[in-house]
Amino acid sequence: MKIVLAGLLVLSLTGCAWLEPIETSTVSVDKAPLILPVIDRLSLREIEWIVITPETYAEIQKGFKGSSALIAVTPRGYESISLNANDIMLLVKQQRAVISAYKKYYATEYNKPQVTEEVKAETEEKPKSTRVRSSDKIRDIPDIE
Repeated sequence: MKIVLAGLLVLSLTGCAWLEPIETSTVSVDKAPLILPVIDRLSLREIEWIVITPETYAEIQKGFKGSSALIAVTPRGYESISLNANDIMLLVKQQRAVISAYKKYYATEYNKPQVTEEVKAETEEKPKSTRVRSSDKIRDIPDIE
């Protein structure tokens, strides 16, 4: 009985030694390029403004007799139009900043690692046999298409 238990113990301890260890490797994957739509240029149409005062009312009324209608804006309404135009400009500036950030994020120069003088000095001090760069490992892996 002791021999059987000893045999089972030996088999259970050496059973895992027969399997090959699992190797894990890390591969850096490039980011997918960001495709941004082309933004149209804002081309506004010219607006003709006519200011009606008590002195110019009769003259303006003769020019528009029967052919058009006049639309008036209160000073508060004109202020609202100006503020709305300012809000549009702020929104456009914000969108430009977001797009610029996306472009910088996906640009190749932005994603390249920066090698400083300290890193260069550290790598030069180590013997070449122990120095392994991750970029060397990545070059050995074939591209997947």
